[in-house]
Amino acid sequence: MTRLATYFIIFFVFALSEYAQSQSLYNQAAYIPPQCYVKTQSEGKTHNPCFACHTDSLEPNFINDGDTQLEYGFQDYSRRNRWSNLFQNRAHDMSKIKDSQIIEYVNRSNYLSEDGHILITKSYLESQKEWDVNGDGKWSGYVPDSYFNFDQDGFDRDLNNEYTGWRSYLYFPFPGLFVPSAGSFGDVLIRLPEIYRMTKSGEFGIDIYKINLAIVESLIKQKDIAIPSVNEQVLGVDLNRNNQLDMASKIVFYQNAVDGSGMQYVGLAGDLQNKNKVKLAAGFFPLNTEFLHSVRYLAVNDSNITMAKRLKELRYAKKVGWTERVFHEQFAVAEAQERELFPQQLMRVAGNQETGVFNGLGWKYQGFIEDKSGELRPQNYEEHVFCVGCHSALGVLSDSNFSFSRKVAYQLGKKDWGHWSQFTFNYLFSEMEEHYAEYIKENDGLIDYRVKKYEAYASIMDMLMPSASEAMQMNKSYKVIVDEQSFIYGRDANTQSLETVYRVVKPGQKTGITSPKVVDKKNYPL
Repeated sequence: MTRLATYFIIFFVFALSEYAQSQSLYNQAAYIPPQCYVKTQSEGKTHNPCFACHTDSLEPNFINDGDTQLEYGFQDYSRRNRWSNLFQNRAHDMSKIKDSQIIEYVNRSNYLSEDGHILITKSYLESQKEWDVNGDGKWSGYVPDSYFNFDQDGFDRDLNNEYTGWRSYLYFPFPGLFVPSAGSFGDVLIRLPEIYRMTKSGEFGIDIYKINLAIVESLIKQKDIAIPSVNEQVLGVDLNRNNQLDMASKIVFYQNAVDGSGMQYVGLAGDLQNKNKVKLAAGFFPLNTEFLHSVRYLAVNDSNITMAKRLKELRYAKKVGWTERVFHEQFAVAEAQERELFPQQLMRVAGNQETGVFNGLGWKYQGFIEDKSGELRPQNYEEHVFCVGCHSALGVLSDSNFSFSRKVAYQLGKKDWGHWSQFTFNYLFSEMEEHYAEYIKENDGLIDYRVKKYEAYASIMDMLMPSASEAMQMNKSYKVIVDEQSFIYGRDANTQSLETVYRVVKPGQKTGITSPKVVDKKNYPL
């Protein structure tokens, strides 16, 4: 089965009522991220940022793509780097933006009104005909519903102080372009379906929700998870798997939980699981799990860099179809066969601007990005295609997700759930060096493009956080991209043309890496 056939099946099953846009793209390979064009050899050294994404996977992800570290395996079309914003010197345009202007701009929210209401409403989304792909006069995509108003446990509350279901977690940002020194500050929220938040009698139960989230964390990390002590007799579930109902201080992972046996959700979800109406399996999120990821400017406050109020993007993902373990194995086989039989074939992505795009593994993705006036608008189809390359066939992924496997582990006296607006990276400083040490060793820096070299900085924290002047310049650089609306040419906030990135990759070009870097996906911090 080729990837094309695989995508057709997924599209048919999960998106029969959706509309896939057949439109010409400026970049037919928009799913290949710009960092894949980085030069791995420079200054007499060989660098390997590739291993962070392309590596031996942890099943049920069967994409073992460590060999990708050895060669730029582009098609003839994709050898040309069409992310031309990487090579722009924006000094002239940036000089027109005063410091006071960019400070005022990033500190004004484009997501929430001054009284806390969400600006991207259903009526607003339905007011623009160009966003109505299927022409039915309705908005069929995601309507933002997080108020980014978090309590001490990381739960989002609406204006009536009611739970929205979203919960923010602390995690180690993925190295490369997701650390603040690359120009943006991000966060991630998760929301499980309503049945995972309810007691057996069908009432909302915050403690039930907390435990089910911990069970999901154990399933995704595929290891035991420490939790605040709970009474199993009240829950009726043996969380610590010691064959008795007692006080449990951990979720014990069952290695053979590939068919739903050995582990059980609590509350209503647990009852439905016993009736075979809810599926549980190692390495998988529940059906209809959602993620929300805001990408923000950098706020400069007395030389302290924090998360700005203004969003660059709002990214949304939802698991709309359950795919069994065997499907993921077949998907990996199809990927390998296609690379061998059809090396010049480009990915075709099902979806559209209104409902998002599909990754072929049960997930759909949708995003909002700034328009020319700075307000958030739905991304167009090509801007959405950008999402799929990183969230489909990569060895690093856990059920198509990057961040949840890197969630901070619970330990007594230390928070693991919460929002970055409530903390700073200093909160995790003691763990940062261990977490990023291997990547820094392999790439000589935390950013793929190596604009900040390790030897020039005193600590990991200095590499994670830009200086006030650097943050100001990167904010201005990105604002120029917003003014141009040139996102299809790249979204990186580089302030000068990057010499560490190829404009054109030669046919069959090697990376200079002689053997793939292999890591233990269960225990390696990345």
